[in-house]
Amino acid sequence: MAEFGFRLHAGRLGGGCLRYHGGKPLRIGIHTSTAGALENAAITAAELGANAFQIFTASPRMWRAAPPAAEAVARFRETRERLGLAPLVVHSIYLINLGAADPPLR
Repeated sequence: MAEFGFRLHAGRLGGGCLRYHGGKPLRIGIHTSTAGALENAAITAAELGANAFQIFTASPRMWRAAPPAAEAVARFRETRERLGLAPLVVHSIYLINLGAADPPLR
């Protein structure tokens, strides 16, 4: 990997973390599923060696979504913090159309 200017360092869960030679962290992310529980997305990202990740706020193909329970959000935040995953990118649904003339569709 030296030819690309990176070094591999041992990660928390047996994976690795790529860093620039100057020590600045390189963010390696993955889009993970929240199926079953929000914190599952963070656990999966860490197990696959990512140090950043992305999730959908809800099913990407549906307009309506229930907000997550406060307890689920608290577990998610604690898991992210414990695993050192940042940043988190939240992907909105596919149905949003910012170019639509009709304001409710934007």
